[in-house]
Amino acid sequence: MDAVWGPGAEAELAYRREQLARAARRRRPERGRWPFRRR
Repeated sequence: MDAVWGPGAEAELAYRREQLARAARRRRPERGRWPFRRR
């Protein structure tokens, strides 16, 4: 995954964050854990 910083980079990051948030809302956290791993 290449980190390219330029016009629209922040927008893309926000879009991906929204996608992860929606996926997390769709999935139910098992055993009180988040459906995705954090670095």
